[in-house]
Amino acid sequence: MQTCEVELTESGQRTVEWFEREVYAAGAVNGMAGMQAGEWATDIVDVGAELVFCEMCNVFPNLDISTRGSVCVVNNETVNVKATTHPTGDLLALPCELGRAADWYALMVVDWPHFRCAGLARATDLFRKARLTDFGSGPVYALGQHELTFDQTPVQGRRVNGRGRERSLYVIAEDATTAMPSHLRSAAEDQAGR
Repeated sequence: MQTCEVELTESGQRTVEWFEREVYAAGAVNGMAGMQAGEWATDIVDVGAELVFCEMCNVFPNLDISTRGSVCVVNNETVNVKATTHPTGDLLALPCELGRAADWYALMVVDWPHFRCAGLARATDLFRKARLTDFGSGPVYALGQHELTFDQTPVQGRRVNGRGRERSLYVIAEDATTAMPSHLRSAAEDQAGR
């Protein structure tokens, strides 16, 4: 499977933690129900996944706390970034997202502070009746990682800095280019001087 893996730097971790606290505080001010114990860890994974995905694609994330959502714009198409902490976890979307679906859905697999983009799927591929399932917490649309792609997506052809080079939020793992999609791998190798 084609993937792109990165690890947050110390400053990247602090940035994600700070932004998550701001999102949490804005939710409390706007009357959103308080989080239960343990939800902060889930929320920081979601916030981190969105910020890292945007950084990987060289696009600016939505930092407007009052309109929070995990949707970013890449090459004029909207991408909803989902996260899982399960290495083989599926891309999941709730049925209520159907009416407000983005053009694409991306799955980030997170083992804090390590992030792996497992791939993307068109909303039309995700929101099919055959994809509706229930893992025990209610109905969700689900796609396995093996069904995700980088080909013909808004991220195809986006440039990623060479391996081992530091970005503002993360460092690309030394061996990550072997797991990158071919169009990202060749760009990374070009920048690394291979």
